[in-house]
Amino acid sequence: FAKELAIGLPTAITIAASNTKFSEELQQFFHCDKSFRVYKNSDMIGVQLGGAVKNVIA
Repeated sequence: FAKELAIGLPTAITIAASNTKFSEELQQFFHCDKSFRVYKNSDMIGVQLGGAVKNVIA
């Protein structure tokens, strides 16, 4: 993740929070350019499961 981000490859993260305002603030804080995209989601369990499955597959 850090290596890809450092060389400017397209990178995305998902912020999971039940508080919509908080997730929007985090999304704006981490937004930097077109190569780094920040998504927000209120399904915290789904985001955690998705990350765990991704790590097993990768």
